[in-house]
Amino acid sequence: MPSTITHAYFANDVYKKLKLKKYIDLDLLKIFSQGPDILFFYYSFNYSKTKKMKKLSEKMHRTNTQDYFYNLISYIKNNKLESNKQVMSYLYGNILHYTLDSTIHPYVFYKTGVYNKNKPHTKKYKGLHSDMEKYIDQYFLSKREKLNINKIKIHKDFFKIKKFNNELNTTIDYTFEKTFKQLNISKYYYKSILIMKSLYYLLRYDPYKIKYYIYTLIDKLLPFFDFNFRTISYAEPSFNKDYYLNIKNKKWNHPCSKKEIYSYSFFDLYDISIKKAIKLINETNKILYENKNTEYSKNIFTNLSYVTGKNCDSNLYSIYYEF
Repeated sequence: MPSTITHAYFANDVYKKLKLKKYIDLDLLKIFSQGPDILFFYYSFNYSKTKKMKKLSEKMHRTNTQDYFYNLISYIKNNKLESNKQVMSYLYGNILHYTLDSTIHPYVFYKTGVYNKNKPHTKKYKGLHSDMEKYIDQYFLSKREKLNINKIKIHKDFFKIKKFNNELNTTIDYTFEKTFKQLNISKYYYKSILIMKSLYYLLRYDPYKIKYYIYTLIDKLLPFFDFNFRTISYAEPSFNKDYYLNIKNKKWNHPCSKKEIYSYSFFDLYDISIKKAIKLINETNKILYENKNTEYSKNIFTNLSYVTGKNCDSNLYSIYYEF
């Protein structure tokens, strides 16, 4: 999936092109553009709670996306929260994540495959997904920021957290209970954001490359782990990994179907995502500000999986990769 920084820049890029901005808090939009990924960061000494949040995040990526947005939009409209900046930033941020993931994920999986520790033949894919995510983050940071990448204080610049107001808490709680039968998710969601910010400081902020060398050593000592720790640090040299970007527009297939052929570069897909997001937001605004029926949201959000970009009920899986 596109990673944290890419989602934050995407939020900023879409925000610049929106006509109606007065109900958006840009700092919160960047945070909420992380969508379901935020729950991956949840941690508790109660392991069952940690596991529960990670499973919920995975479920959100793959199921009930149409219902989720229908329930969210309906609650906002029925409770007249259209002018609440926190609530609207949450809604728009989720739309952004849905759009970018469902558009770019198929290409990412085509390039990186899927590693499964129980399938030895997939070992060649180990770490590639996170490597590609991080490279794209590094690319954006190198092009848009003036500082050396590993000296950028991402935890400060990209995570300007604000306490949730009561309206946002109740909006989140209602939407998750209605869609996924999960209670009081707002408190987990907020805690996850705080943990995410802390981890970006403790694990990723690496101005002197010390953490990178430690992670590299861990990878050598623990080669059986499913994860390459060195990819955590933005100080890891990116070298030339432009092949991830498909700048020359080589043909590639959707990982769910060899017959579905494209030649989009990463940047083509990014631009397509911006246009899609603006359209989705504008259509959603017709429900909230122009009195369009909430059922219309089901025409806007067509139950796409964040993972495959296909309908969640299609039971399609990514199996056709570049190598």
